[in-house]
Amino acid sequence: MIGRSLFRRYAKVLIEVARKDKLLPRVQKDLRSFMKLLKTHPQLQDFFSDPKVSPLRKEELLEELLSVADYEEITRNFLRLLSSRRRLPNLQEVWEAFQREVRRLEGVEVAEVVSPLPLSEGQTRSIARRVSKFLGKKVEIKSSVDPSLIGGVVIKIGDTVYDGSLKKQLQLLKEKFVQG
Repeated sequence: MIGRSLFRRYAKVLIEVARKDKLLPRVQKDLRSFMKLLKTHPQLQDFFSDPKVSPLRKEELLEELLSVADYEEITRNFLRLLSSRRRLPNLQEVWEAFQREVRRLEGVEVAEVVSPLPLSEGQTRSIARRVSKFLGKKVEIKSSVDPSLIGGVVIKIGDTVYDGSLKKQLQLLKEKFVQG
């Protein structure tokens, strides 16, 4: 398994080059467009991920795709680099690292919030306000559902996890009883 740090390095280099040339918004748009293409046509993702397909054939198809796309040269070269290093199948992970780094540069922190039921818009805003106040930064909420939590929420910000779930509280209570 390739680590997150590798994806972050690719993302940081791309951002650095794009910022130097004042093309970061355009490169971001280009990558979003390419990601949409891969999601719309999953057979492309399968093709680039298939180890039986030669790297040369993958590069040829990439060139065909790039020839009809209106992408900045930075984006084209970046996709070529990923292809030549056999990292194109990891583009989703690189894209996520890219997005995190862009948000960080903009002073926005992403908080992943897991709850037992879908959060309402009001609940999401309330959590965003509280986390923003706690961090002293603008916060973007990415929410998901895990019914096993029973109640409460788990908030992950970077590598830090704040577990306020009922499941965790019951687990801690059980541990106290067992101890004594």
